[in-house]
Amino acid sequence: GDEVKNGGDDVVAFLTMVGKSCRVLLVLLAAQRLAVTTAFNSHVHTPFQKKRCSPAVSRWQSPSRSTVRRRVQPFPLPGLPTPDAARKWFDLIAKPEFVSRALLERFEVPELARKVNETFVERLGLETAIREFVDIPEPAQYMIVVGPRGGGKTSLVQHALRNWGKVVYVELSSSVQRIADVIRTKFFLSDDVNVDLVDVFRPFKERVGGEKPVVVVELDSQVSADFVTTQSQELKRIVCDEKLAHGILVLSDANAAFKLNPDDARQLFLWVGDFNEKEFNDFFDNLDILSTRGEVHDGPNSMLRRRLFNEVGANPAFLFKVAGKAEKNAAAALARLGSCSDSERLEAKSIAERAVLEDAVQQQLDKADEVVKSSIEVVPEMKSIMRVLLASADAAVRPSAVRNKIRVRSLMATLKEEALRPISYNSETERLVWYSKAHETAARAYFEEEHRKEEERLEEERRKEEERLEEERRKEEERRKLEEELSRRKRQWLGLRRFFMEKSSPK
Repeated sequence: GDEVKNGGDDVVAFLTMVGKSCRVLLVLLAAQRLAVTTAFNSHVHTPFQKKRCSPAVSRWQSPSRSTVRRRVQPFPLPGLPTPDAARKWFDLIAKPEFVSRALLERFEVPELARKVNETFVERLGLETAIREFVDIPEPAQYMIVVGPRGGGKTSLVQHALRNWGKVVYVELSSSVQRIADVIRTKFFLSDDVNVDLVDVFRPFKERVGGEKPVVVVELDSQVSADFVTTQSQELKRIVCDEKLAHGILVLSDANAAFKLNPDDARQLFLWVGDFNEKEFNDFFDNLDILSTRGEVHDGPNSMLRRRLFNEVGANPAFLFKVAGKAEKNAAAALARLGSCSDSERLEAKSIAERAVLEDAVQQQLDKADEVVKSSIEVVPEMKSIMRVLLASADAAVRPSAVRNKIRVRSLMATLKEEALRPISYNSETERLVWYSKAHETAARAYFEEEHRKEEERLEEERRKEEERLEEERRKEEERRKLEEELSRRKRQWLGLRRFFMEKSSPK
């Protein structure tokens, strides 16, 4: 308001100041909730326009001075607003109820960050857990979705809430951002506007008939532990304390859970790991890769599927990566094949896909083998942990079951510093688990090789012991023979001596 000056350019200066300093006006115009004529006593109009800067980015700006003058001239201007009136107007549009109103209208249908494509594999058990959680009338906890990287945590949450009424999706990739900052950016609010989440979400309960919105906060792996703690406390405030919304916190990987302050009463963990066997087969069937239609149980495609699932695992990100390579390789093979029968094309396609997947299986096992060996060298307790995991029926053990009573937090911190991920900590079940099936396979092969080497060492020791005993027996036999020979010769000497003595003695 201080920028408004007397003279012919008063209107232009005021409108320019509004367009550049208070972007919240644009949200109200788009929502058709606030008529600009009301704010200006039905006399001054703000003819803003939208201008495209690039195909991917758009911004709002005020029109040129000539456009403003041309559009404002037909209207009478009995008086201009004073600076005090302008300040009151800014205070009006920056109130939380207007931000809440814009949230209600923008998120009538959830606008999630990424679209779920047609190849998505439904994970009914996990999706049901999410839907049952957001169905709770009075939430006492916020959900934390955690698991290894590439497990499909983001896609799972988006797919589970795709038909939900109110979803506010917030992605935080920097430690300088907050949930309120992202909401302010979404609705073009100035940095001077203070967004209090409690004030923003309180009107939801009144205007949606008691239906609470779902606030989904996704944190990047690079954010600090203090930042994770701060955002979780902010989510706890609006979910557990004020009970204004349902909260879901999506962490980047399994180790990120150690950045949270333990709070069992308010935290509900959901572990998202690999596909189960049905989801694994549905994935390949949806993409028509390694088709098993009409193939016997021990056919090449069926056997490769079982080997991939049992030895490497079913990490969704890894499967999507190798599936894309298999599709490209199969397309190139069919292009080289030319015209042929359908059976020949199907066989050529399967051969090309198997070549890619077999190579991917070997690469994953080689990487996992290197990780397992390096982690055993870095962490002395890793051998005992892996032995207990391999001996467990469900490949999951409590930390207290390990002989040395390991400290999970320090163990995971050490592995993270060394960029090693042979195992993870399942925060939902509070158990140590393998990071992937490939690491379990590599660890099993490592201990089998170690056992084989130990057997060879023991066999070598037994062989050497037998050789030593045989040598001792041989020497003992030689000594015995020598003693017998000496005894025989002694007897001969004594006999000769007695003979000569008898000859020489007088009768």
